[in-house]
Amino acid sequence: MILGEVQYAINPGKNPAGLPGIYKIGFWHATTEYADQRLGIDPATGALVSLADPAFTPDPLNHRGNWGIYGVVDQMIWRNGERSVNVFMRGGVTPNDRNVVSAYIDGGIGIKGLIEGRADDKLTFGIAHAKISNSAVALDRDRLAFNGPPSPIRNGETVFELSYVAQILPYWSIQPDIQYIVRPSGGVAHPSNPNAVIGNALIVGARTTINF
Repeated sequence: MILGEVQYAINPGKNPAGLPGIYKIGFWHATTEYADQRLGIDPATGALVSLADPAFTPDPLNHRGNWGIYGVVDQMIWRNGERSVNVFMRGGVTPNDRNVVSAYIDGGIGIKGLIEGRADDKLTFGIAHAKISNSAVALDRDRLAFNGPPSPIRNGETVFELSYVAQILPYWSIQPDIQYIVRPSGGVAHPSNPNAVIGNALIVGARTTINF
């Protein structure tokens, strides 16, 4: 595995005069083999066939290596004493033929000290989206063509998240969190009802952290 990253910091330091921010761009590369998301090899003829074709039991079509490119933006846009507002965005892409997810992006806003007198608390709202790769979608379409319905076609998953970190004591925090997931796993069939996809999901939880 090879990893590389370049970053640029604006107004760095503990107490900068301006609004701090950090910008990153990076890549990774893996040298192992990755199976194609749609196609396989007919062992009898060597021809490429769809993994969904019931007439074949294909061998894997492996691709040598895998890679990804990503970027990160985290910028403070307002500050007043210990209170501040940050915006952030992250995204990345990978090859379509050897990955279930070919693109990802998220972004949001973080507000520190939203409540007067609670400067260490932080409210964060974010949205994330993962795109199912074109090859994985094509396999779903092949399954529908060969087998008929029900055979859902995935497209992407979107998550909305709201969290609040409450600093109870200098060493103890509690973080309630709410997530709403649209089309979990991109829209796969429900395990107990193949005629329907898994519905949107609401998740409510909390985390507590104690630092010694």
